[in-house]
Amino acid sequence: MRYKLVLAWLVLYICLWVGFHRAFPYRELEQRLSNIEQSVHKKNWEQANSDTSELIEIYKQKKYIIQMNNSTEALTSFEHSIGQLGVAVKHKQEAALEYIGGLKEMLKFV
Repeated sequence: MRYKLVLAWLVLYICLWVGFHRAFPYRELEQRLSNIEQSVHKKNWEQANSDTSELIEIYKQKKYIIQMNNSTEALTSFEHSIGQLGVAVKHKQEAALEYIGGLKEMLKFV
């Protein structure tokens, strides 16, 4: 009986992990960040602003999945960095590259 219970927990844990892994928009967010980075390098601020808006929309749509899969501190840092990126792009600041780099690193842990 004990082995069946352990096996059931293991199978459910794997299913939960696979579900979160598939539902998390990692590739979408990474692609948007790369697009924003290229636009900032080329100083194409209109495109960077557009891509940033899309990034924020993707985040808002998947926020609950991200929130269920992470700690409060990680989510708050991620949210803060997305907000700072939006402000930096809006004001055409090269500092946006720093936030892009930070967000790309955070994606590995979020």
